[in-house]
Amino acid sequence: MLRVLIFLIFACGVAVLSMPFLVSSLYVDRRGITIPGRVQSKHESVTVKHSGWERSCEVRIEYAGEIVEIDATPVTRAFLAGLLRDVSARVNVVNAFLIAEERGIKVTTTYVRTTGDMAPAIRTEISTGQSTQSLAGTLFGYGGQRREGRITEIDGFHLEATPHGHMLVTRNHDVPGVIGGIGTILGQGGVNISRFHLGRRERGGEAMAVIEVDAPLSRETLQSLRSLEQVISAQPIDL
Repeated sequence: MLRVLIFLIFACGVAVLSMPFLVSSLYVDRRGITIPGRVQSKHESVTVKHSGWERSCEVRIEYAGEIVEIDATPVTRAFLAGLLRDVSARVNVVNAFLIAEERGIKVTTTYVRTTGDMAPAIRTEISTGQSTQSLAGTLFGYGGQRREGRITEIDGFHLEATPHGHMLVTRNHDVPGVIGGIGTILGQGGVNISRFHLGRRERGGEAMAVIEVDAPLSRETLQSLRSLEQVISAQPIDL
């Protein structure tokens, strides 16, 4: 479901982040503003359409910064539409709340007010009967500079990554040699790394990497990554 989260936070999500300035152009790319919800749903290893996760699902969206002064309902609708697009063929930004209600999905929206200037930010969390996954992002270059949406946290791992193109999200045990092993396998598969973002909760525990690559991964390369002893999971994301 992480893929859908990233998709959602940053096609509608970053759109969300740039709402105070461009309400109508909420980080719309060729797939439209519903991408943020899709990132979240694509993080699941099981196809959302057949998993039935939505029957016991709770969606929480938290807005902070200047965006709290604006009605973010359109952003919430876009997020839900992206999240549910693989569950219902008829979902769109107009009926997203209705579809969510029909599916028994509880949706909670929170606005966090802060003192002083703060860049628009959004945090989403999806809880099912089996797991909880979260994704947070903000808008960099706030206040006159070129604005760029970035992921700032995934499932409690703090990092800084730009959602764009082909990406690989991995979780691994925080031990020496893992990064080198991942890089070697990608190189052997002819995949070039453009950016490598790391985050960990504590030394020697688990770590997460968001790797931006120049081309999609083949099934063989992905399988080789997942077979590494210290790699817990490896999930490709294409935005």
